[in-house]
Amino acid sequence: MGNGADITESRYFKLNEGDTLLDSGTLMTRSDGNETATEQFTIIQRRRRGLFKRKGGGLSLTTVLRTGDNSFSMDSRWDYDRDLHPTLAETVVHSSAHGRTRDFTAGFTFKPHKARLKISQLKNPMDLTIPCQKGWLLDIDPSIMPAIILLRRYNRRKGGEQTFTWISYSARNEHFGIGRSAIDIRLVQRMKAKDNDGTLANLDYFIADERAIERFKKPGKLRRRFHLWADKKHCLRKAVVDYPDQTLTIMRQYDEEMARELQPLSQFMKPPEFWDEDEAPVAS
Repeated sequence: MGNGADITESRYFKLNEGDTLLDSGTLMTRSDGNETATEQFTIIQRRRRGLFKRKGGGLSLTTVLRTGDNSFSMDSRWDYDRDLHPTLAETVVHSSAHGRTRDFTAGFTFKPHKARLKISQLKNPMDLTIPCQKGWLLDIDPSIMPAIILLRRYNRRKGGEQTFTWISYSARNEHFGIGRSAIDIRLVQRMKAKDNDGTLANLDYFIADERAIERFKKPGKLRRRFHLWADKKHCLRKAVVDYPDQTLTIMRQYDEEMARELQPLSQFMKPPEFWDEDEAPVAS
């Protein structure tokens, strides 16, 4: 799984005495066979502190994400408590898309029933307070880290379809839109696939559907479908993300052999909810 050495360029990476490195590596994103981005990451279990070990013990994630054309980069830190509720997140972004250079820092802090977002930049700084209930998660697009936390929040003993809410923030969107989405995640099947060392790994295949939450309690339109494969340690081994207009494949570096075995079931690809009724494809 790596030793975290390839993520030390992140300004946020720090492994303290007593902390445990749970996972690390590089995730490669591909679209139509072309590599579009890489994301180096670490997941650290912070040590418990105090006489009765009642403090700490949460997770800390760091990531460095870069697009293939170097037009966008994001260096991030995500902190969670022992119940995997977010406590804070910060990301430093550089973007030169569309001939416009932007450098800014976006920081989230969570104190339900509210969350605060501060964006620091030379022009149009932002300071927003938005509603946030206990248990909500945070999605910062285009990172896949929120899906990794979602896998850890899913209660495998309970099973079935479970629904979560996350605050969605786009770090690469020119309009910096903030919204709220519901994510329905379910376990599709358990399976085996060949690991890097030649042994068979036990994997769980999940599907998670994200829908925007609209006003007046009307369900939003399906925005993304995640196909997620995780091993018994809850580590993400591959993801396929369906959008209405494209499909992204995210796999671990050096995991190509396993990735070829992990394919979405055809009946779950591009569901009809992606299209408006008058644009839905005609069945043959």
